[in-house]
Amino acid sequence: MNRNINRQTLCMLLDAFGQDRDLDYGARIRLRQAIYIHGIVDAVLDDQVSRLPESSRSWVRGRRLDG
Repeated sequence: MNRNINRQTLCMLLDAFGQDRDLDYGARIRLRQAIYIHGIVDAVLDDQVSRLPESSRSWVRGRRLDG
């Protein structure tokens, strides 16, 4: 995925989440999931995987600590 397209999509999702209070609970959950996924993609594309809480505990210099 292209970094710029991912960031544009992430910004649109964040705007939609902040502006549309009339969405039902399920739609807001799906929107939050999409925001989360695009945030992960952004971190990976920027080579900043350490920003992800799960990875900072289980990875060191590209090697898993538990395996």
